[in-house]
Amino acid sequence: MLYRITARGDPPIEVRITTLPDATAMRIDMPDRTYMLVNQAEHRMAMVVPEELMVMDLPYQAGVQDQFLLNSRMKFTRRGAETIAGVRCTSWDVLLDGNRAVACVTDDGVLLRSVSMDAEGKRSSIEAVSVSYTPAPAADFLPPQGFDHMAGPGGTGGDGKGQ
Repeated sequence: MLYRITARGDPPIEVRITTLPDATAMRIDMPDRTYMLVNQAEHRMAMVVPEELMVMDLPYQAGVQDQFLLNSRMKFTRRGAETIAGVRCTSWDVLLDGNRAVACVTDDGVLLRSVSMDAEGKRSSIEAVSVSYTPAPAADFLPPQGFDHMAGPGGTGGDGKGQ
């Protein structure tokens, strides 16, 4: 899925989000050609910098990726139906830990749009620009072989063999 993200008045960026069918792993391709690998099941993250043949290993932490993952702590109130990027979804008011958002989610759980306000009242939004259900190869969710690994803040570091 290609998403446009606007956060707190910054210029919008487009990122490609790919997930495994069971939503346990996610890859976030950034405009600068770096990408994040997020494995929620194993509580691991890695930032891959292809131009430097480097992987920065990180512990799992809350971040932008969580906006794409629905969870059982969220409270939903139905609003109505919409179509985003040619795909039908249901719009919901969402409440999580005192934070509010409006999200449009497909029947199979894919987030197509989320608009939220932070504690300071600044608006952030995520919206699908294009949608594809084509499965990605499992290797797309692993650090590349042969890249050097380094530990990021709180990371564990690797052996440089692509784990």
